Order: sequence, then C-alpha cells, then structure tokens
Amino acid sequence: MIKKSLTAKLFLFVLLLFVTQVLIQLGFQKYFLTDYYESQKSKFAESEFYNTIEEFEDADDLTHQSEILYDYIASTDEPILVFNELFDYHQASYITSFEQTVRVELDGETFLMPFNLSDVDLDMGYIDEEFSYELIGEEIFIVGYMENDDFTPVGFEYDGYFFDSYALSNDEIIQDDLELYEENYDYIDRIGTIVNVEERLIGKEMQKKIIDLSDYYYKTTLELSTDFEDYNFMMDTVIIAGEELTFVSALSLQPINEVLEIQSKFQLYLTGFMLILIIIVSYVFSKVISKPIVAISKSTAEISNLNFDETCDESREDEIGILGRSINLLSKSLKDKIDTLEDEIAFEKRQEKIRREFVADVSHELKTPLGIIRSYSEGIKDGISKEKATYYLDVIIEEVDKMNELVLDMLELSNLESKQMIQKERINIKRLINNVLRSYAYVSKNMNVAINMEDLIVDVDIKKMELVMSNLLSNAFRYVDDRKMIRIYIKDQTLYIENSHEPIGDVELFKLWDRFYRLEKSRSRTFGGNGLGLAIVQKTLELHELDYSIENSEIGFLFKIRF
Repeated sequence: MIKKSLTAKLFLFVLLLFVTQVLIQLGFQKYFLTDYYESQKSKFAESEFYNTIEEFEDADDLTHQSEILYDYIASTDEPILVFNELFDYHQASYITSFEQTVRVELDGETFLMPFNLSDVDLDMGYIDEEFSYELIGEEIFIVGYMENDDFTPVGFEYDGYFFDSYALSNDEIIQDDLELYEENYDYIDRIGTIVNVEERLIGKEMQKKIIDLSDYYYKTTLELSTDFEDYNFMMDTVIIAGEELTFVSALSLQPINEVLEIQSKFQLYLTGFMLILIIIVSYVFSKVISKPIVAISKSTAEISNLNFDETCDESREDEIGILGRSINLLSKSLKDKIDTLEDEIAFEKRQEKIRREFVADVSHELKTPLGIIRSYSEGIKDGISKEKATYYLDVIIEEVDKMNELVLDMLELSNLESKQMIQKERINIKRLINNVLRSYAYVSKNMNVAINMEDLIVDVDIKKMELVMSNLLSNAFRYVDDRKMIRIYIKDQTLYIENSHEPIGDVELFKLWDRFYRLEKSRSRTFGGNGLGLAIVQKTLELHELDYSIENSEIGFLFKIRF
C-alpha cells in the first residue's frame, strides 16, 4: 500500500510539474515570447545600427566602409544600405550588395566586378555557384567606354548575356550613372580574362532582403504606399564629409513566427515523450526508493514486536541507508535497554526474595532465643527457687549473647555488602592462621589435624581476614565427621582447609554461601553458629578480589583461597 501510494504521489507530482511547465511555456510563447524576441532583437539591431553609422563616419576609405557594412550584416543577419543625396547606392553599399565578384585582367590592369547570379536567368535555369567557378580562365567581353585614353568597364558579357555591374579599381568605384554614360559616350567591347571568382557575404536570401529594403526606401522617399508587414525598418540621415547619407536597415520578424509554428508542433511530440518519461521515473522510483522504504517499514514492525533479530539494509549510502542504520542503532539500543531492564527486574526479584528469606531467617533465629528468654523470665517472676533462678539468668544471658552475636554478624555482612572500604596491611597468612588455631587447641587434641603451611606474605585487611579464618576453621572443626580429619596447608600461594565429611550434592554445596543456611535441615543449634559465617567469608573475599571455592574432596569438604 505504501509503495503504491508513494509511486502514485510521485507520478501526480511529476505530472503536475510537467503540465505546469507546458502551460507556462505555451503562455509565454503566446503572450510574451514574440514581444520579448522582437524587443531584444530590435534593441540589439538598433544598437548595432547606430554603432555602424558611427564607425562608418570614422572609416578611412571605401574598403573599410564596406567591411563595416559587412560586419553589421554578419552580426545581425539583416540588410543595410547607404544612399546618397541623389537617392543612389553609396559606393560601399555597391560592394556589399552583390553575391559574388569576378576579378578580370585587361591590358595588365585588374578590375573587380561584382554581380548577382540570381539576376541571370539562362535557358538552363539560374547560374549556380559551381557554374560561376567554371568561369575562371575564360575570356569574356568587357563592356565600357573610353575617357581621356582610360577604359572604364560598366559590365561584362558572357555567352550572349550581359551582366550590368560596376568596376572597382584601387578601392575606387569607376562607374556612375549608366544612363549618363549612354548619353555621352560610345560603348566598346574589350576582351579580358577572368582570373578569379570570389565569394561575397550576400546570399540569395540576403539579396532578397536588400531588394525589399531598397524598394521600401524608394517608396517611402516618393511617399508611395508600402506593404512590408514582416519587417521593422530603421532609418537615419547623417552628414559625412559634407555629403548627406541615409542609412537604412530592416529587421525581419518572419523567422520567429516560423520557429513558434514549428515549436507548437514539436510540443505535441514532447508531451508524449514526457508522459512516457514520467511513467519510467515513477517505476524507477518504486524500485529504488519505495521498495527499501517498504522493507524498512516491515523491519520496524518486527522491532515493535520486540523481534530484534530483524535488521534494515545498511549497504546504501543515501538517506535511506542512513535511515536504515539509524533504525538498526535504535533497535540495538532498545534491545540493550530492555535486556538491562530485565536484568534489573530479575535482580530486584532476587533481592526481594532474599529480603523475604532474610526476614524469615532472622525471625526464625530470634524466635527460639526470645522464646527461651520469655519462658525463663516468667519462671523467675513466678518465684522459683534461688538455685533455679541463677540458672535461668545464666541461660537468659547466654541467649542474649547469641542474639548479640547474630546482630553483630548481620551488621558486618551489611557493611560488606555495601562495599565498605578495607584497610590493607602486609601480613604473613601463616602467622594469622596460627593465632586463630590457638582457640581450637583444646578441641584439636582429640582430632587428626595435619598442618603444613609455608610463609605467605599478603596485603589484606587483618581484622576482616582474621574473621574469615575464624569462620572457616570454626566450620571445619564444627562439621567434621567421626573420622575427625582436618588438613590445613599452604601451597603455591593458595590456602587449603579440608575436613572429613560425607560428600553433598552440588546444589547444596552452592547453597552453603547463602545466609542462615545450615546442612542440617532442622536448623538446630546443636552445632552452634547462626548460618552467616560463610556469607561473611564470601563478601570479604570478594571485597579483597581474591579467588575462592568450596568443593567435595576425597575426605569431605575442601575450601581454597588463592592469594
């Protein structure tokens, strides 16, 4: 569902963008593009037009002037003509208004004679460019007149056709009004040789523009009606070297209309192409983006069900890959927190169980001496004999001492569990054990006690370690069986205390460290002790960070401490 939703949204979004783009483009073409194009082209052409006039004024010679007009035509692709006061072409305009020039040699002198191929209509059709190049090396009749022993060409004749032209020699046009010369001079034909046909900038399209521009100028000058809807005309008159010259140019608007028409047709094809592209993009999007997002969604659903084995793909380097890695990191962090919380809950449950057992154990341990004290106190109150009263008081004092010992052991165990600071001092463990054994000298006379201890210097809290040794030796002497075997030895920095006893199971062996646990199920006081000795030993050794263990041995129990 997510995949379809994302793909549909992308498709609609891209489609909306495309439709918006098409509408904006069509609106711009219809209402703005034509005016904008005309405005920009007019500004550019107008700027070039007046720059050309300024450069034309500063030009040194006819060749330079013609090059300036050529530059204008090349930069704007629009025609330009210059007319003199007699409404005739300026000599520079003659040079720039023809398609090609024929370079002719005549009596050692070279003449440059421009002409338009499109003006010549032979029986075979218009003379094309290849045909004009075939003229090179041909002899032609050059038509002209003699003045002061100088020959002035006015055109040339080829294959029975006359090309009206002007001649250019030494950058000076040597032809004026043809009709003037027809009235005052007799024309003669001279034979010359075409040595080159040179391309001009002006092509047939530009020649048509020049003809239209010339037609516009003459009709405007004669105040005749004109019909040039496809042009915007520019005209300016300036005085150059005392001569009044009129510059005329036309800005053709027809190309933009043709472009718009073609673009409108092309828009249909573009629309179809864009629709296909949108479908492809939507499909790719569904594969590249939607698919991993769906996979991430499934993974997060599994994680929400506390299935932390499910992970997201981290191979991608884009935002989806970053999202996947973030979700995996979140999953791991959540799993760790839940595991920690479960451990804390389990620990609290264990602590609660230990507290309940502790209260029950303490209640049990205090119940018996309190009962004895109450019974004996009532007996004394009832006025028993003096001899029994003394005995009762001794029993009461003994039970109070036991309760006091229990309370002191409980306080010691509480201090150890709160990780009370220890004061370490250097001591010989052998000497410490011997001091404790003096208390059991009388008891050990009737037992098989084997002692083999080497010196072992360690850093420990002497008072607490003395309590450890007292508890361990007390248990060894208290729980020895009829074999009465006790071994105490130090080897390889390890203390061993072993006593004979029937082996017990591993579960019971592990429970020996529990508070108030005794091997006899009745928890009788026959063997003495309150069941806190080994618990105090365990916490003390852990506080010293020493390794310890209790296990079944060949003869009974074996307790080890590794210093």
